[in-house]
Amino acid sequence: MGREAFALYRQGFEVTGLDISKYAVEKANEEALKKDCKVKFYHYDGVNIPFEDETFDIVIIWNQTFGLLYGDAYKKSYINECKRAMKPGGLFSYSGHSLQYIRDHYDCCLEAAKFYPYKDRSIYWETFSLEELENYATQVDFNILMTGEGEIYVPEDGIILHCLCKK
Repeated sequence: MGREAFALYRQGFEVTGLDISKYAVEKANEEALKKDCKVKFYHYDGVNIPFEDETFDIVIIWNQTFGLLYGDAYKKSYINECKRAMKPGGLFSYSGHSLQYIRDHYDCCLEAAKFYPYKDRSIYWETFSLEELENYATQVDFNILMTGEGEIYVPEDGIILHCLCKK
């Protein structure tokens, strides 16, 4: 946790991080101190974002995190929570792994849209088509500004799909 948060901070943004893992939050806050970054990470219960309505200008869920929100209902609920915490006109950016890329390159690790990258099969990433990512945004009445696909900084992770929306 923290890689993207620290990168955004170095670009001049005020950044707040969130995670369901108390351990990850503790380690990220330690790393922020070491790097002299004014980024604060918070623990949350995985359901309710611990901030007031209309707190943030931008909410970002990058890399495989969106695919770790298992099930459509959970994803929709989480996006609604993000929307609640966003200011009017705020931006929401999220991404997920491309189902097609995983199917083409790691089919042996795929069951339906679940990608099992680890030997421990209790953890998986849900993968998506671009249309599926767009549908999550439209279901909660976000205005989609752009969608697309691109490579991530770890080549073996393959193609990442992304969606940028406005509240």
